[in-house]
Amino acid sequence: MMSMIVNQLPVEAVNQMFSQIVSDKNLVVLGMMPAREGESCPKDEDILALLSQVEAEDIAPYVDNVKDEPLVSELPTAGKVVKENMLSDFGAKEWILSNGAKVILKQTDFKSDEISMMAVAKGGMSACGNDQVADLLFMPVVLEQHGLGNFTNSDLNKLLAGKQVSLKISLDDYMRSLSGNTTPKDLKTYMEMLYMTFTGLNVSEDEFVSMQNLYKGLIENQGQNPAFVFQKKLQEFLFASPIKRVFSVDDIEKASRKNILGIIREQLINAADFTFVFSGNFDEAELKVLTEQYIASLPSAKDKKSEVKLNSAVEIKSGNEEQEFAMKMEVPQGSAAVIVSGKMPYSFKNRLLASMSAQLISTRLLSEVREKEGAVYSIYTQGSQDRLSEMSVTYQTIFQVKPEKKDRALEIIRSEFEKLAKETPVEELDKVKEFMVKQITEDEHTNSYWCSMMAGNELLPSEICVKAEQTIQSITPEEVSNYVNKVMKQNNYRVLVMMPDTK
Repeated sequence: MMSMIVNQLPVEAVNQMFSQIVSDKNLVVLGMMPAREGESCPKDEDILALLSQVEAEDIAPYVDNVKDEPLVSELPTAGKVVKENMLSDFGAKEWILSNGAKVILKQTDFKSDEISMMAVAKGGMSACGNDQVADLLFMPVVLEQHGLGNFTNSDLNKLLAGKQVSLKISLDDYMRSLSGNTTPKDLKTYMEMLYMTFTGLNVSEDEFVSMQNLYKGLIENQGQNPAFVFQKKLQEFLFASPIKRVFSVDDIEKASRKNILGIIREQLINAADFTFVFSGNFDEAELKVLTEQYIASLPSAKDKKSEVKLNSAVEIKSGNEEQEFAMKMEVPQGSAAVIVSGKMPYSFKNRLLASMSAQLISTRLLSEVREKEGAVYSIYTQGSQDRLSEMSVTYQTIFQVKPEKKDRALEIIRSEFEKLAKETPVEELDKVKEFMVKQITEDEHTNSYWCSMMAGNELLPSEICVKAEQTIQSITPEEVSNYVNKVMKQNNYRVLVMMPDTK
């Protein structure tokens, strides 16, 4: 019935109905703005005058211009796969390309219509100077909304309509990465995007100014938002480097389109730095042809590979410190962050130990802080072990708390860390192991997991993670406590608290 009716409706009928529905007799204007001293809401007559002004304008009908040109206007000279190796531990294959780049491919049948990709390289932003702060702070916005070649971000979205392709760029402190997904039928388009990201990432002047105006408006209205203020203070509390702070309106205004594009292009200029990992349901012969055309052809300098340059200013500050500040709030509520950090060598087992110990503490905090004390609605601890950072272990517990229960909540958190550093109950560990085995069994049947593991191993080789369940089951209570104890002994326990200003 729907097909029968819709096919009989001409566009003229739709336009006629629209003109009857939208008129000046059924219009409601709803305005909402921050309450600020010295400012008041517009009067009714001001709003009516503005509406009349718009009504009198000669506004041309919208024209949806879609570029009728290929994403890659001229095919690059293809390179070659010059060497092939088997990576038996991962059940994968490795190609060494003529430009020095490396490709790892793992064929799977997890999903018939999915190919995951992750490209990684050492390097990153840790070596950048403080004279580039504004550009570095605003750069993630450009990386989210950029165009490619002659295509603006808007053009690109239109070109890719109906295709399943996603490609995200991250330029972090010690590494650079590109990641995303596609399908077998859209693989060629994906490889074109990959090539253009390295060689033609761009943002027009109009788009850049539009981004600046959008984020300035957002930031200007966040000054009285407790969650935003707390996050801003937390970044300043944890990191010495100004490139780790939350950007301000001043940073946005100082950011330069030219400088940001220069930084991004410099980070992507040498394909020989990168390893490209593919996992999924692809045709190997097709992928090889596309790899030689779009990856082996990328610009490179084989003799200039980047390495990690450690910079303590971009890592969490060492030492014990507690700070508290007050803020006026409409709804009085406290916020707190407890950050425990330390230096530990990276290994797959240590990564599991960081996660296990955090889960054990989370379970205890839910019982002690939420259920028994009624101090919070929710609370958990996240534990992670980074491959490349010197301050590689981080436990973070960030939560909202009843102001009168703040001290008790903080006391319990420290106590639970200290207790776990001394002893890990077997029955609690067994529950965590059961959960982790279930979770990792599911993860091992996803392409994104294998991309992440194989790419990570390229950044810093460690023991192979293919026997994850066996490794989880082998961990003893003594190993968990010993791990936490080693971190706690380094005395890097930082606490930031925000309380409502009751004066």
